[in-house]
Amino acid sequence: MKEFAFLMVMAGALVVTASAEPLASVSEEVRPSTRESSSTQQEESKEEVRAFAPASLPVEQRLAASYEVVLYNNVLFNFDKAALTPEGKAEIDKAIAELKKYPKDLMELYGHTCDIGPPEYNMALGQRRADAVRRYMVENGIDAGRIKSSSRGMTAPCLPNTSPQNRKLNRRVEFVGVVVN
Repeated sequence: MKEFAFLMVMAGALVVTASAEPLASVSEEVRPSTRESSSTQQEESKEEVRAFAPASLPVEQRLAASYEVVLYNNVLFNFDKAALTPEGKAEIDKAIAELKKYPKDLMELYGHTCDIGPPEYNMALGQRRADAVRRYMVENGIDAGRIKSSSRGMTAPCLPNTSPQNRKLNRRVEFVGVVVN
């Protein structure tokens, strides 16, 4: 059984865990060294991805079957809004650049909210936020078939909703990019 490392920057801290699950998060800083591995390692990785996630599968199945993921978590939203901010667009532009650089990679977007408001409302708001990011990415040249958006509402905060600052950081869209090339 393979073990996969998870690296995630959350609220300024790097969190590292391991899992037997076939998804691993790596920070942007780790990704270039992954891309610069030997040609033999790259070919083995490509074959492994082909075995796990053939291109004929729908994006949902490829996302579930892939083995390496890059996480972006800096697109924040104002209270009860799904409009992108200039700072958010700058972060999305980084993800767009990565997707253009690696045209086989896929992206899954998860919309999140703080805990203010009913769960049903927050689930819909999280979806509107993820859809806003997806729409911006498509408008900027990324094929819609490479991006899936969904909501986690208030079910997966990055920080406890115990202060206005924490709630602000929970109003976000999380990017999970699946590396397949």
